[in-house]
Amino acid sequence: MRKVLYIGHSFHLKTKSSHFFIDLLKKRFDIKFLWIDPYTESYEGLEDAKGQSFDMIILWQMALAPHFLYRNFTFTKAIYIPMYDGVSNLEGPKYSLFTTYKNFGIVCFSKTLYEGLVSRGYDAVYVQYFPEPQTVTEWGDTESIFFWQRLTSLNIRIVTRLLPNLSIRHIHIHKALDPGNRFVPPDTDSRYSYTYSEWFEDRQDMDKVLCDSAIYIAPRFMEGIGMGFLDAMAQGRCVIAPDVPTMNEYIVNGKNGLLYDIKAIQALKKADVRAMQKNALKTIADGYKCWQKDKVRLLDWLDEYCEKPPRTIETASEDFSLEVAALEEKTRKLSQYFRLLSKWLDVEIQAADFFAYFRKRGIQTVAIYGMGRIGRLIYDKLRNYGKINIAYVIDKSFPLFFDLSVFKPTDSLPEADCIIVSINSQFDGIKTQLEKVTPIPVVCIDEIVNEASAESSK
Repeated sequence: MRKVLYIGHSFHLKTKSSHFFIDLLKKRFDIKFLWIDPYTESYEGLEDAKGQSFDMIILWQMALAPHFLYRNFTFTKAIYIPMYDGVSNLEGPKYSLFTTYKNFGIVCFSKTLYEGLVSRGYDAVYVQYFPEPQTVTEWGDTESIFFWQRLTSLNIRIVTRLLPNLSIRHIHIHKALDPGNRFVPPDTDSRYSYTYSEWFEDRQDMDKVLCDSAIYIAPRFMEGIGMGFLDAMAQGRCVIAPDVPTMNEYIVNGKNGLLYDIKAIQALKKADVRAMQKNALKTIADGYKCWQKDKVRLLDWLDEYCEKPPRTIETASEDFSLEVAALEEKTRKLSQYFRLLSKWLDVEIQAADFFAYFRKRGIQTVAIYGMGRIGRLIYDKLRNYGKINIAYVIDKSFPLFFDLSVFKPTDSLPEADCIIVSINSQFDGIKTQLEKVTPIPVVCIDEIVNEASAESSK
């Protein structure tokens, strides 16, 4: 048997979302495991695998730099298995992230991602996973919903905006959040009754609660595969999900589930929930038959990929060149990011007047461009100050931000006194783009922090 090093995310040991693939690999390959926790930068199994020779390395979702692989292992072939949600925003896949994997084989569980990669010359294969359909004896209450909150931004207050036309009385909230996210409680004046649960060690215990409801809310804006909503469909639940991959690669709106536009949340139309439940189960049953053939095809593809000419010194050299170019760009962005945070920290330590910039210019209403970490710091700073109104935010990939409207940079933008750009490393390009669509003054967060720092130094 060929020797394979499987490198995966340690969180999947808890969720077991990659177990189906591991079980499949074991049928043909001798596997050694390396589990990585990116939050703590811990590597379980690295010392055991280091220095060994492998026929193939498989990166399941973990976008490790090629130099890490070359430094620690000897291998003939490398496979990268990206998840759609990990390499995309709401505009679609970010294909620039694949540059350093030009010489890897790529396995796609999203058709959208696969088609984009193949059109760009990558060596890829596509398969669509389906779980085994379940025997359904209880179809659940059509006036009850099961909602698993995993993300801060996709919370019950967003979900209830979808529900007015669906005659819902009860909502069960499963509070098992992804790392780094926080629970958002329902509105106090809600018309719904609520029950709650937290992480279930036994999946069957969760399924018992889930099946009390006929409707399941997909818990994320996009998915890599989507084990949660697929398991719900396999149990005959009507899934409500964003109209984004991979959900819209399985769900046909109004037929076997309901899809909604995450950029314009509004009430869903009244629908025949029972009919969609039965169609959802049929979708899984038909797809599962296809998966039985596709998983053999996938194993054959991996075997055939191993038979291709081995990686050469020239291949490794190209990998390094591509990686160096990507790292140089990343280093440039991180350097600017670090300088901003360092100066901002000085401003906070010195208790400098961060808001003098706004008062001097008569700025009372602002928009924030980019809702990453810096954007959220700006949001919190201004909200806590209380004297400057945040009218809306602008972001290509962040669809929802509590009660604020979110616009794309190309949209017609409402009035504001200025737009604060949080992405300092791309400010010039962003400013040029915005000036084409709006007369609103565009300023970089660097300018605001630098002025506060300069005033405190006088």
